[in-house]
Amino acid sequence: MKFTQNKWLITAVLGLTLAVTMLPACSANKTVTVTGAGSAVVQPTEANPIVFDPANQELRLAAKVNGVAFTQPTWHAVVYTGGKAAGAALFQAFATPDMFYSFLTYFGGVPGNNMPQPPANYADTYVQGSNISISVTWAGASKTYSLNDVVKNPGTKSVQMKFGGNLAANQGVGTGCIACFYSCPFGIVSNASYDGTDNAAQATAGQGGFLGNSSVLPANGTIVVLTFKVTA
Repeated sequence: MKFTQNKWLITAVLGLTLAVTMLPACSANKTVTVTGAGSAVVQPTEANPIVFDPANQELRLAAKVNGVAFTQPTWHAVVYTGGKAAGAALFQAFATPDMFYSFLTYFGGVPGNNMPQPPANYADTYVQGSNISISVTWAGASKTYSLNDVVKNPGTKSVQMKFGGNLAANQGVGTGCIACFYSCPFGIVSNASYDGTDNAAQATAGQGGFLGNSSVLPANGTIVVLTFKVTA
């Protein structure tokens, strides 16, 4: 059963149920926490990987830092741990793209769905859709950082994430892509500042992808909290 078809979960969210069991499409024995107005701040964990916070209009995901991305340039910002692309991602999240997509739409996110499908020739297409902000923090962090703060950017343009959509394509390939550093036909969210042509040019110049900034981020395997907001 696909998450997007699960009407009882959406109903539970609207009713601010405190713990909602994930679908079979997601990892077993994990929950979503839904907070109400005036509730204490709850942070996600590996076992409780999503906090849905309507009062603050934000979605918080638990993820772990993948130290591979400190030294190997990557296209992948946030990928589900069970996805095929998780090994290359800077952040490996414990929630599936299906669930992430559904909560973004609840917050008013409008998917662009403009990336060519099937994605044979998408190098010169920049993703469209609602603007999405991503921030990150962790236990012991001195502050909450923007995504731009924690990466080494191969170009000069700041990351501008958009709600690309691409749900059917995402499910079809099984990469687990939640957020991508380049405009992507599979990522639920991806970067409107760069496309595949930019990636190729950056590779020619010496860095074909983003790197995690190890001088800012914690060590490999550290659990972090990623906060997503629909901003426009």
